[in-house]
Amino acid sequence: MQCLTAAVLAVILGGIHVTFAYPSSRGSFSCSGDPEQSQRLNHGLLRFARNDITSAGGAKLLQYEVAGDSVPAPLGGLPGDAKRGEAIVLDRRAGNCLICHKLPFKEEPFQGEIGPSLVGAGSRLNEGQIRLRLIDESRINPGTLMPPYYRVENLTNVAPEYAGAPALNPQQIEDVVAYLASLKN
Repeated sequence: MQCLTAAVLAVILGGIHVTFAYPSSRGSFSCSGDPEQSQRLNHGLLRFARNDITSAGGAKLLQYEVAGDSVPAPLGGLPGDAKRGEAIVLDRRAGNCLICHKLPFKEEPFQGEIGPSLVGAGSRLNEGQIRLRLIDESRINPGTLMPPYYRVENLTNVAPEYAGAPALNPQQIEDVVAYLASLKN
């Protein structure tokens, strides 16, 4: 059971209509039928408050340092959970990675070929490199089609009600990093 509220965002990428969904950054998160998990999630989000920066769009974003082609430190010092990361990667409403990338799931139909295969990603990239690509691939490849999952500035074709909110929160970024780093050849 995914324990996050979701909102849908339509993005037009090079004439291809792609639909993304991401947790609401407004208000608290809830887990239907699991108040303890809701409390842990909200407590975890609140503990970042001292490190938050506010974007021009009003979103609270954690500070991070780019070193070369990576962000070496986890966002907010959060540990990632590979199992949750796998769920985000496979969820066609959350990470929606399958729209562009191939993953090691033969049972999943309609896997993308626009982006590089993520099979063995952990053998090719370290956690910091994966993290920067999720945060904002355009810092490495300015011509990328990959949407930034933790950037809110200078985006196009974003519905007004979703403007200023990152596609994934820091915990989700770290969970996806943990999952992709676990994919070894």
